[in-house]
Amino acid sequence: MKELEADLEAQLQAKEADCSSVPILKRQLRDMESVSSRLEEQHRLNASLRSEIVGYQRRLDAGDQMMSELENRLSDAAGAGAGKSSAPSAASSMRRLQVSV
Repeated sequence: MKELEADLEAQLQAKEADCSSVPILKRQLRDMESVSSRLEEQHRLNASLRSEIVGYQRRLDAGDQMMSELENRLSDAAGAGAGKSSAPSAASSMRRLQVSV
C-alpha cells in the first residue's frame, strides 16, 4: 500500500511539474509569435526599401546617360566650331537633365 501511495505521489508531483511549465511555455510561444511578427514587418520594410533603391538607381542611370549625351553634344559643338548652332540643343539637354533628376 505504501508503495502504491509513493507511486501515486510521484505521479502527482510529475503532473504538477508538467502543469507548472505550461505558463512558461505559453509565454515563450507569445514571445516567439511577437518575434515572428516583427520579422515579417521587417521583411516588408526591406522589400519596400529595395524597390525605392531600384527606382533611385534607374533615375541615376538616366541622369548619367543624359550627362553623357550632353557632354557629347558639347564636345561636338566645340570640335566643329559651331558653338552657336549647338548651344540651344545643349541648353535644352541641360534643362531636361535638371527636370528629370
